Amino acid sequence: LIVYSALVPEALATSLQGRGQSVLPASQAQVIYATTPFWTALFASLEVGESLDPNELIGGAIIIIAVLMAGMDQPQEEATKEAGLSAPDVPSSKK
Repeated sequence: LIVYSALVPEALATSLQGRGQSVLPASQAQVIYATTPFWTALFASLEVGESLDPNELIGGAIIIIAVLMAGMDQPQEEATKEAGLSAPDVPSSKK
């Protein structure tokens, strides 16, 4: 039972991570992975009853704010190119 609980969740997490990395641009995948400490603390609190002190709550808020800011920082044209999508033809203002 101990070996199963150690190996199966790890194999599932690794395969899901690999699948996610194959379909998302690197910048989007990094933003998602940056939230891992937040989700770990949240699920530990909900499932196991771990208590979070104010510093941990502030740290979680900082992570979420940083992730939101990182998502807004990337210009749309760059995000479109990175995702492998074609942007509509827009006349360039550069000559």
